[in-house]
Amino acid sequence: MKLFHLVALCLYSFLNTYIFAESKVSSTQTLILRSGQAYEGQVQGVRDDHLIFIRPSAGGQAEYTFTPDEVERIDFRTAAVKTNAAQLLAAGRADEALPLLQVIYEQQAPYLAFIPEPDRAYFLKLVVAAREAEEPYLSVGVAKTLLPYIQDETVRDQLESLILLGYYQLPLRDDTRQLALEWIMNHPRYGTSALGSYILARLDLDDGQHEAALLTALEPITFSSQYPMAYLQHCYAVAILAADALDDETEARALAVEMAARHLPWPTDDGLDNHKPLYKKLLQPPPPPDKTGLTSEAK
Repeated sequence: MKLFHLVALCLYSFLNTYIFAESKVSSTQTLILRSGQAYEGQVQGVRDDHLIFIRPSAGGQAEYTFTPDEVERIDFRTAAVKTNAAQLLAAGRADEALPLLQVIYEQQAPYLAFIPEPDRAYFLKLVVAAREAEEPYLSVGVAKTLLPYIQDETVRDQLESLILLGYYQLPLRDDTRQLALEWIMNHPRYGTSALGSYILARLDLDDGQHEAALLTALEPITFSSQYPMAYLQHCYAVAILAADALDDETEARALAVEMAARHLPWPTDDGLDNHKPLYKKLLQPPPPPDKTGLTSEAK
């Protein structure tokens, strides 16, 4: 019963935030054309790749249509909602920011072809917030929708990485494995991220394929340099867990010491935080051997 009340309370809070956000989103927009003209009115959808815009006219309304090339941007008047969302995200309250970001996205998603790229890239915040709030379907769905509209390579790479991370959270093991293999093929071995190797190794670890997990996780570790590499600490974590599962304490301890020496923090996402006690244990000096040559642990 307590769990039911907790779920109901969370749902009530979500709905209240969503309704609040909707009330702050204006039903009137400003359409700015490349010619410099600006019009007040309402966007009414897209027909045959043309934006439909309604403006008041004498005695009623007039409908206008515009191509993407004619439109500079659309001001949806969401500054207040964006400010609230930014404050919540800065406070680490992604679950509360999520409904605000959703309202903005749902209003603007049909018009992605008609808004400038920085406005599209804003919704990267929604993808990240959905992942942090453990809403992988939403995170992956929004990221896949945005990807065709994004030209900036940095933003594209972030979206592709978040799609792969989202897939790992979904019950789509074969699809996730294929996506991880494609990610590895499309990124340089000496690149700035080891995400593909981490996901592939993590899938093997989850499936009890400890030797495969260890070998896959060790590859980016072996080829890494002094330069930062995203998800390298995740590879160390999987390698340590795989070595421990194989009863290879020497390898696990060596990896833990090396990870600490490189000042890489133990990762806390995807359930890895639960294994931090093992990491801390491996950083402790091993017990000295007794006269028989066995450690006190082995005895």
